[in-house]
Amino acid sequence: MRKIRSLLLLVVGGILALFFYENWVTAPCIKIFGQELVQLSTSIIILTFFIIGFFLGILSHFTWSQRRKKISPVSGEQNAPEPQKSSQQEEEKK
Repeated sequence: MRKIRSLLLLVVGGILALFFYENWVTAPCIKIFGQELVQLSTSIIILTFFIIGFFLGILSHFTWSQRRKKISPVSGEQNAPEPQKSSQQEEEKK
């Protein structure tokens, strides 16, 4: 399974590298208030927004899972609490 995952990552990385090579075209200048800021390639702009989206997705997943753990209903829990040992049993072990 590990070899298949490694091969899949190599294929995806190769496709991504080919995408960036094929689409490495300079985009028009980024302007704000009539002044030119910087001229970036289209691939860098796309990659930047993919990375921002990935991190926002991870952040929303973590906040959703934390909220879900906090609000989980008590009646829906399957794990029963373990009975506590009496102090007499603990003294016998010592």
